[in-house]
Amino acid sequence: MLARSLAGVLLAAFSLEAQSSLSGPVLGVVFESGRGLRPVRGIAGASTLGELLDLGLEIFSAAVSPTHKHALISTGDPRQLVAARLDRPEIVPIEGGVGAPDVVVFSPGGKAAALRELRSGRVQLLTGLPEAPVVAREIAAAETWGPMAVSDDGSLLVAEGGSLILYSQQEEPRPIAVLGAISGLAFRPGSLDALVADDRHVYMLRNGTEVAPVAAAVAGAVGVAFAGADRAVVAGSSGELAVLDLAAGTATSLACECAPTGLARMSNAAVFRLNEPSSKPMWLLDLSGAEPRALFVPPDAPEAPAAVPPPQ
Repeated sequence: MLARSLAGVLLAAFSLEAQSSLSGPVLGVVFESGRGLRPVRGIAGASTLGELLDLGLEIFSAAVSPTHKHALISTGDPRQLVAARLDRPEIVPIEGGVGAPDVVVFSPGGKAAALRELRSGRVQLLTGLPEAPVVAREIAAAETWGPMAVSDDGSLLVAEGGSLILYSQQEEPRPIAVLGAISGLAFRPGSLDALVADDRHVYMLRNGTEVAPVAAAVAGAVGVAFAGADRAVVAGSSGELAVLDLAAGTATSLACECAPTGLARMSNAAVFRLNEPSSKPMWLLDLSGAEPRALFVPPDAPEAPAAVPPPQ
């Protein structure tokens, strides 16, 4: 009853400005910590951060899905997790969901997500996003868990927990392989295959069973992602980027004058965000052209100081 009441209040408050803010060319939506959700207006190479979206609710934290059509938002006091559409007034409270997850990882298509609460160490697997989200499984995980990834159908969750561990909705967790320091995990869209990056190689995990190296490691890798059926990208913390042709077994390297913190797909599936929005430029990797490009979105211009009247 409380969840239904909250949903009614939020829907009534959903601003038409939020919908109109996403009209025109938009690369996606980002969450700026301490401020809220903002559209990235324009196209790769000519984009800016737009005004805050008004969804009619206080946003404590938020994670935007890879489709950029919905987000998981922590709101209210006590905290409540809701699934919110970003293109129309549709907000659904998640019954039993962690109210303020510290880590949110979406499946490639945004239909499932894994939530981690660092204080308790527990992990929840959500399915049915965004219209009918449910907690499909809860895992009492160790606090030392590293990266994790979830498949689009929500049937598989892989995580680093001292080794590469596979979780499914039907079976007990089982170790798959002992690798190096795992720094990135990502499922292929609509598939049970996943990429795994450690300090030695990039591996392909096929159907949750076999692990085989497919490329050399990127130093200080902070993220790995599929960019199509047979293409992937790896980002290193020092700015090294590698675009992998998984069919040909080749790699193209380029450098970014930035310090990537991860890889987050924008609404254009060939564009990835490399760092968080802040007072510094936000960097993008654009794979839509003949050659990959590292581009930046400028930060907000600093506010002009208030005028001081001349002395009398």
